[in-house]
Amino acid sequence: MNTMISAAKRNRFLTVACFMSLLLFGSCEATRNYHSGRIEPGFLKNKGEGNVSFGADMEDNELGLNTNFTYAVTEHLAVQGGLSFYNSKFYPNYTVYDEVGPVNEDIKPLTKGTRLKLGLGYYSNFGRRKTSYIEVMGGVNAGAESFSFYDNNFNTIRKWDYNPFSAHLQFLVGKNFKNLSLAPGIRLTSIWYGQKVPLSDENYYYNNTNDISYVKEMLYVEPFYAMRFGPGPVKINFQVGFSISPFTNDLFDVYFTPKLSLGIGYVFGRKDPVIDPDME
Repeated sequence: MNTMISAAKRNRFLTVACFMSLLLFGSCEATRNYHSGRIEPGFLKNKGEGNVSFGADMEDNELGLNTNFTYAVTEHLAVQGGLSFYNSKFYPNYTVYDEVGPVNEDIKPLTKGTRLKLGLGYYSNFGRRKTSYIEVMGGVNAGAESFSFYDNNFNTIRKWDYNPFSAHLQFLVGKNFKNLSLAPGIRLTSIWYGQKVPLSDENYYYNNTNDISYVKEMLYVEPFYAMRFGPGPVKINFQVGFSISPFTNDLFDVYFTPKLSLGIGYVFGRKDPVIDPDME
């Protein structure tokens, strides 16, 4: 058992180190019209268990604040809801650089929005000790968002207001112990803006202000690694990952977006499994 625990810890830290390297060395400087935000695994054990979480996520030059609720209505069916706020002004990182130096410092981008999420999914604990975990969760998101450019005096140069709607499907497989849950996973998100909106601030910086790429819908692939740990009902949530759009040009230049999130949660209604490993 100790050998298995050591191997699990070693693999966990290697995976986290890999994602942290992506965050530190792969980050771009673009502001986009999509804020990926925190992905919420349920890490459920039984019917009647639920959790409430609050957290923050950093994604390039944006900061998001979010709350989430997950509840197991049966032994394998769960519902989920959440609310997010995000704003690039919360976490200013506006200056864009090329090979020579700063580019067009007089123009600042700003993305801000609010998003409501509802989801429904399947979960299962399996294996001899019921500590292996699988979860599939689908959901929809709706909200209000704005994308704008302004000058150093915060006078608006151009602004777009829109109401994006998106659907997502996330899948994860990992471990779900009493005091530690961890899993790699992936989420697919398709988003519809309802109108043409700027894809990002890249063309505004590097070209003329009239040279802007517009989109009406986008598809994002979002790999992630999530951990939840704590000895009691209060848990610490940690997550790293990135989002990427596979059908855009300059794939790893503007549209590869690392993210990091940290939060706190409360678990209720959790029952001890019939077979409980000694490590728990």
